[in-house]
Amino acid sequence: MSQRFQGLLWKFILIFVHMGVTTLCVPNELVLNGGFDSQVFVLAANETEMLIGKSNKKVAIPFWKVTNGSVQVASSKYFLPDSLSWNGVGNYCMHMNSEKGPGTIYSAPLIGQIAGAVYNFSINVAGSPEGGELYKKMQITLFFRRKWFFWLFVEFKFPQCNASNPYNSHAKIAWTTKLYTYVGTGRETRIMITSKSSGSYGFLIDNVHVSLYNILDNGSFEQFTNEATSLFLDSDLVNSPSWKIRKWFLESGSVKYIRGRLEPSTDQSGSAVDLNGDSPGLLSRNVSTIDKKYYYISFDHAANPEAGKLVKGYFSLTVYSQNDDKSSIITKWVWVTNKGRTKSMVGWKTSTIGFYAKSNITYIKFQSTIKGTFGPLLDNVQMYQYTTPFSAATNVAGVKCPQIACLLLVAILLREMSC
Repeated sequence: MSQRFQGLLWKFILIFVHMGVTTLCVPNELVLNGGFDSQVFVLAANETEMLIGKSNKKVAIPFWKVTNGSVQVASSKYFLPDSLSWNGVGNYCMHMNSEKGPGTIYSAPLIGQIAGAVYNFSINVAGSPEGGELYKKMQITLFFRRKWFFWLFVEFKFPQCNASNPYNSHAKIAWTTKLYTYVGTGRETRIMITSKSSGSYGFLIDNVHVSLYNILDNGSFEQFTNEATSLFLDSDLVNSPSWKIRKWFLESGSVKYIRGRLEPSTDQSGSAVDLNGDSPGLLSRNVSTIDKKYYYISFDHAANPEAGKLVKGYFSLTVYSQNDDKSSIITKWVWVTNKGRTKSMVGWKTSTIGFYAKSNITYIKFQSTIKGTFGPLLDNVQMYQYTTPFSAATNVAGVKCPQIACLLLVAILLREMSC
């Protein structure tokens, strides 16, 4: 495939991302090519780095561009992590300096930015061990497009990063993770990363990651209490009362734990819960909240296609406060059916609910009303705090779920064809 054609294809993908905003889909990864593993070049066997400068005509780093100086896309087979640090390096990482000095890179717009939502920003960093300043310096800046003067951006700078490498070997890179949070504006958002180290050696970076700040852990039902370890080796059934799924309490009925048998939901974990075991179940938990703050819950659901017969009906999500009367804040009823569905095409959908917390502890309960031994599938339960109430109709600057799927498919195809 020619480099010109590849460049045009990446531009098509960027245009495709920004088409339409009618359907909410909140992916867990909002940075396109944050691991720098999709490239339009392949390093030769004897090459360890590829120099990318501002003047390059080819689109060498899909979804990123060099806006000042030059950087080096480096092979992760050359820069190896030490045994004590993060070891999730992909095929490439980024060296923010080159023999021409420090560089600056600028991202494509982030996917699905929501006004008032709190986001996590993380990046894996290390100092180059090959020379230069003892402490390398780097600046990360977010750019938010203005609402009215849309050709202008507002800057938001994170604290300056500093890192060193205790080793003098490229085979022992001491990676660390920098974590930040920010509040989304609902408008186009881009990342700029600038090396502040002079000379030829600076920061190594990888896995630039942005996701909604999820305050609810084990929402994908992948963690269990110690007593449950043997249970899930022998049986999928959980009977009430039970705390065997960590952080979750099965109050009544029973549920089935499903692992690896069905098409994954949006979290791609392969784990889910059927709210019907031998009978309809009621699964609940509590979450720490701040009184009078606005929260938003999203969850994936479908009807279990393993039944071999039609399964349809409602299940509910009810949100309660910790107040003495345990009054219900809000209830959402969700309809599911497995008509026309299979194990490989489950038909996952995402539903959402928003509410104001009335206490420092909030209870959430999922309950099936479907009779029988097969019922609603539940997965990827997430909960976020918003600085302002969320409206899917007005505040989403994101993409349609099918667009994300097509985008990823084209990205994978492009990567395979460039190898």
